[in-house]
Amino acid sequence: KELELRIRSSPPCDVPRLPARFCHGSKQLSKLSLTGCLPRWNSGLLCTSLSHLSLHVAYHKWQPETNQLPTYAQFAKSLSSMTGLRYLSLYNVFPCIPATARARPERTINLPRIEHIDIKATTAAAYFQASYLVQRMTYPATACVQVRFSDSNGYASGSNLEEDAPR
Repeated sequence: KELELRIRSSPPCDVPRLPARFCHGSKQLSKLSLTGCLPRWNSGLLCTSLSHLSLHVAYHKWQPETNQLPTYAQFAKSLSSMTGLRYLSLYNVFPCIPATARARPERTINLPRIEHIDIKATTAAAYFQASYLVQRMTYPATACVQVRFSDSNGYASGSNLEEDAPR
């Protein structure tokens, strides 16, 4: 089963969060694509059966509220539980990184079956969160990992962050 949801809104409005019971009991979902909205991080929507996960939020001037994004622990737990995940696409949706994060190591996110990871950030803060996340992922050497940064001035660059990630 697949679910794709796109919500369009004009800045500077908040990115909507889906209700906690949205598609509650979706344990057979294999593909989930959310654009312009965020899930509740403890909802059944982020189920263990997912093989494809895409979370995309476009923002330039809008900054997410801390409570809209998951903690690193929530994000790591969700992704690590998706043992069949083969495709992961994140666009400006990354966990909040606490200021003390560099002082203590965080849980590694093991993605044993991942084939493709596509990550894009459009603000410096999102890029920091993305790089922190990628460096804590383990995945097969055959996985294709793409990390990109594009700011509001149109500057875009690729990154070799995946080379520094643990295997």
